[in-house]
Amino acid sequence: MNSSVGRASGLGRKRACSPYSARVRIETERLLLRPIEAGDLDAFAALHADPAVTRFIRPLDRDAAEQRIRLAEDEWRERGYGMVAVVER
Repeated sequence: MNSSVGRASGLGRKRACSPYSARVRIETERLLLRPIEAGDLDAFAALHADPAVTRFIRPLDRDAAEQRIRLAEDEWRERGYGMVAVVER
């Protein structure tokens, strides 16, 4: 990649998170999509322990699930986007 293109486009630089990213919410009649948070740990860990689900994604124990949620929270802060929780309304 041409280094001047990378600099001009801002690639490789860490951007500060938009103050609006923590308030990202997408709502439909049936669902709410919002940034995943520590309070989602029980449901997230249960999902990653369900054999019907782990057939398609790797299983995570509770500690690994907690680490993944912390990583997702960091991504939201640093990038302004990241993993969302999908919640039935």
